[in-house]
Amino acid sequence: MADTNLTAQSATTAVSAVKGEHTTDGEGVTGVSAAGTGVHGSSQSSFGVLGESKTGRGVVARSDTDYGLRAASRTSAGIRGSSVEGRGVEGWATKSEGVVGISTTGTGVWGQTEDAGTGVLGTSKSGSGVHGISTSGPGLLGESTTGRGVSARSENDYGLRAASTKSAGIRGSSVEGRGVEGWATASEGVVGISATGTGVWGQTDGAGTGVLGTSKSGIGVHGKGGR
Repeated sequence: MADTNLTAQSATTAVSAVKGEHTTDGEGVTGVSAAGTGVHGSSQSSFGVLGESKTGRGVVARSDTDYGLRAASRTSAGIRGSSVEGRGVEGWATKSEGVVGISTTGTGVWGQTEDAGTGVLGTSKSGSGVHGISTSGPGLLGESTTGRGVSARSENDYGLRAASTKSAGIRGSSVEGRGVEGWATASEGVVGISATGTGVWGQTDGAGTGVLGTSKSGIGVHGKGGR
């Protein structure tokens, strides 16, 4: 073992091997190294380093050009945050992302709730609440066993706005239900508008009806032309 300036031992659980105490507002223990680790804590089965505070932060880590805090684990989470009444993990940034999740082959960010809460919630005052980007897969994918895969709502604008340069803006498909269904209380259920093409196109590959219009008391299909 390399020579050390100070060596202390204790065989009693309640007695620390080394204790540093400051009676006012200074540092209890200071570790300084020119090029190595300032303070190194290791344990076989418990915490390597434990920081506690009644009203302040338990542990504070800072760096000018590198990670403020770097934690790694081979089989468990690199960092785990838990709180009874506050957020488990919270990220704050002035000019960059508050939280970033990156994975080589797994999921970048995973959100889960055990009750009726939201798995992942994104909010913004003037930008997008959630923005999904993919090179070849879906930018945003929603799945549900018994509920809606994706639900979109707005008070004054489109509930859902989808656009494509060369394909359909919205494509709906179903094995046993309707491909696309529109419901409205006081306006049209479905409206098709085109600048130079066909407003509404109906087609069936079998013996069904291309376009079917029904009404309980009005006209089933009403067509109006400009000439």
